[in-house]
Amino acid sequence: MNIVFYLSDHGFGHVVRNIPVIASLITRYDAHIYIVCGRSQLGFAKDVLVTMLDRKQYEKIICRENHTDIGLILHDGTLDVDVEQLTAACSRYLAELPDRSYEEAEWLKNNNIDAALCDMPVWSIKACNLAHVPMLYVGNFTWVELYREFLPDIISDTFESYYKMIRHALIFQFHTDEMRRIIENADVHETGLVSRPFHESDVEKIRNGINIPVVFISIGMSAHFNNVIDVSDINAFFITTKGIPVVGNNVICIDRDTINTQDYIKAADYIISKAGWGTVAEAVLAGKPMALFKRDGVLEDRNTVKQLCDKGMAISITENDLYNMEAIIDRLKHLSSDCFNDYYDASDEIADTLIGLIS
Repeated sequence: MNIVFYLSDHGFGHVVRNIPVIASLITRYDAHIYIVCGRSQLGFAKDVLVTMLDRKQYEKIICRENHTDIGLILHDGTLDVDVEQLTAACSRYLAELPDRSYEEAEWLKNNNIDAALCDMPVWSIKACNLAHVPMLYVGNFTWVELYREFLPDIISDTFESYYKMIRHALIFQFHTDEMRRIIENADVHETGLVSRPFHESDVEKIRNGINIPVVFISIGMSAHFNNVIDVSDINAFFITTKGIPVVGNNVICIDRDTINTQDYIKAADYIISKAGWGTVAEAVLAGKPMALFKRDGVLEDRNTVKQLCDKGMAISITENDLYNMEAIIDRLKHLSSDCFNDYYDASDEIADTLIGLIS
């Protein structure tokens, strides 16, 4: 079987959550996989997949570098959307989509593709329809409900016209309420969460010799804060990713090319993070209470934060709250671990659903 994954290159969350599905297909089925995404995301995917597969399995993966998606564009040093730049970028992107879809449809036919998975890039939806290739859309939101809040209607309406072409969809836990309406022409089923596998030996190494609470802080690779946050007086050990300047002799910062951040999540007692779905999913499956940055200007984050807070799995914070880190940790201590028991890793379920589309 030949299967193609069309993945958003907005950040790394979309490629990260599809890595376990790709590994499931290759190890459980006789599948050859094409991954279509941006250069950085493909490099990350290859670095992770080579650790999950043997040589013969890994050789079944072909990467096609392509700028697939616009996503969100932020003002420098903030988590706020730059509406002017995003409007211009989306307008250019949409103008290219018809030709791009037709070209991709020819590629699908020429390469005998049996099925496709789409995680956001709308041009691939039309391409699969044109080529009569069964496609599974997988996600927790669409760009329509996000863009409609601050971009011209012509942009969100055009995006919606592509989503209306979807015929098969799996929607993740913590999806937006609006998503079902936008993909109303699809046969829609709910699924669980997805996480890269945790490695207990690496988790033990990360925690080795640390006898105080461990806090993992990450805001992703598309944003950063500028003001220094001194946590040297806090009775906790902090592990951070790049982009947030937490300082103290009780702080380490892991490299940008670290490929097993899920093990740092598993090793931590508490997570402080942007509300990206991939990080949230891995934290939930690891059973870790979260402090999530409040970002009311972005529907996906607003939705994810509200659902997790309502379920008692997270608290909402602002950047200013970081200057009282002790209070954040105290609030996290009062969250119940029982809330995490009802969630499961759906990697195999998604792979099986995708294979089920092949007649």
